[in-house]
Amino acid sequence: MKSVKRADEMTKSEISFWEHCCEHLIDLNHTGKVGSYLTKWAQRFVYSLEGVRLKAVTQDLIRCWIEDLDRNADFEDWQLKQALQAVRILMDKMVDSSDRPGVSVVSPADL
Repeated sequence: MKSVKRADEMTKSEISFWEHCCEHLIDLNHTGKVGSYLTKWAQRFVYSLEGVRLKAVTQDLIRCWIEDLDRNADFEDWQLKQALQAVRILMDKMVDSSDRPGVSVVSPADL
């Protein structure tokens, strides 16, 4: 699994992107530890894409990522749900819906 980058390893555009994402989390009242973990989950997802643009992300890709987390790591169910929540917020707030016709948000019950 790809690790989260440290700020000193990111480009200026990456830093700006994640700052903007954090602003959306704050707007949704996800602050403190919860906001921090949601950001880390979103970063793990994005950095796992390895060149796939966010607007090209499909529901199947999200489902495969969550299933891979479940299969290859020691995460509790609540952590997988938190990871999915982070990806939902990321896709909803950071990608224009007209750019992502292949994604209708995955429900934890669908996993």
